[in-house]
Amino acid sequence: MKIAAKTAEAVNQAVQRLKTRFGDAFSSIFPSITSDNGSEFSELTEAVDCDQISVYYTHPYTSIERVTNTIMD
Repeated sequence: MKIAAKTAEAVNQAVQRLKTRFGDAFSSIFPSITSDNGSEFSELTEAVDCDQISVYYTHPYTSIERVTNTIMD
């Protein structure tokens, strides 16, 4: 999903669109989310229900910790 801007608000809006799109299946489709430490992800844990989904942040300069980047329409 293309995100409108490189801001925390835009990331949160994208997460909300995904939650709406997948409904109750969201947490089983996305059991965890791994992002880098960019400021646009600073509020990711608030956007995601952390009781059901684990949120991980990679170490600086270690893109290998983000195993895959999935592109969805």
